[in-house]
Amino acid sequence: AGLYTCVANTSGGKIACSAELTVEGSVTQMLKAPEPPKILAQLTSAETSPGGSAMMELKMKGYPRPNIKWTKDGKPLAAGDRHKFVYPDPETVALIINKVSGDDVGTYKAVLHNDLGECSTEAKLNLAGAPQFKEPITDVKTGVDEPYKITAKVTGNPELTWYKDGVPIKEDNRVKCVKKDPETFELEFKKTASEDNGNWAVIARNPHGEMSQFFAFAAQMLPKFEEKLKDAEANESKQVVLKCKIKCEPRPDVKWFKNGQDITKDPRVKVYVDPTGNDCLTINSASRGMAGEYEIKATNDMGTASCKCNLKVNTKPSADDMDDQYEAFETDDFTFSVECDGNPKPVAKWTRDGKGIDTSSKDSRYFVSEAGGVYKLKISKLEMDDAGSYG
Repeated sequence: AGLYTCVANTSGGKIACSAELTVEGSVTQMLKAPEPPKILAQLTSAETSPGGSAMMELKMKGYPRPNIKWTKDGKPLAAGDRHKFVYPDPETVALIINKVSGDDVGTYKAVLHNDLGECSTEAKLNLAGAPQFKEPITDVKTGVDEPYKITAKVTGNPELTWYKDGVPIKEDNRVKCVKKDPETFELEFKKTASEDNGNWAVIARNPHGEMSQFFAFAAQMLPKFEEKLKDAEANESKQVVLKCKIKCEPRPDVKWFKNGQDITKDPRVKVYVDPTGNDCLTINSASRGMAGEYEIKATNDMGTASCKCNLKVNTKPSADDMDDQYEAFETDDFTFSVECDGNPKPVAKWTRDGKGIDTSSKDSRYFVSEAGGVYKLKISKLEMDDAGSYG
């Protein structure tokens, strides 16, 4: 009974495999005095290139022979196609990892245990060669004044330098570079700002070479109105200007609407930003058809802001002709009707033969009314003296 080991020596090192033979039967005495596990040589760290092999070895003693439990970064590790456990001699145990990748980088731990106690040892596996980004860094779109993190995962235990528009960034209370572990790096923004917008790069360097990633950064704010549109009034054929001030960097997409219809490109209006930064809509010749509700909308990836106002256009009164001649019977009632338009709403005064008609007296037979732009003069119980020219 015992541990049997086959060791192969090559120019690149040694490799071995072992098997333990147990003979069943009664034991009359122990071969040696029991002792708890003890580490004679700590687990060795290893470094290899991606796709290569790595061996991490330790020396131990203990009787009965200790059981060994392996973990990587705190998670159990079992033998498999790429992970092998070998025993070159009774005091040596080695972990061999084949086809090493970035996922294998980390901390490996061996816990030795028998009935008398336990002990442990750990070491790190790193990748050699030029750094390699494990995943791309994509373009960034976020809000202004918000916390944000950009994460870079890189093999090769490199040092990272971050650049904006070709210039290395300077760390301060707002922007910091943090190394979370040998492969994970973070660029932390306590609060993003519009000045962060631009073309960014990160370069990972180690003694074997360097690798870079490029991405765009866009921090946007929800558009806000520092000054809103105000209701306006203009006389017909006169110029009128509607204006407001939008706060947003970079500048959002801006559109104007009248009664819900997009008029940004309507030839009757001119849309522009004046020298003081106001968004303006100018109507050079106001008309009755240009009166209504106006709205401006400012939109970016963060959302839309809008404000409204009403435009009132004052027009001269106009009325239908009253050239028709009418006949009526004495003592009948008769009503004149005429449509009138204008803004502000016209006030009608009726005349007969060029003289004003008094409709205020209590015994007057003349009654005036208006509804929907139709003005009426009613004469009750016609008399012969009521004949004449009315207007």
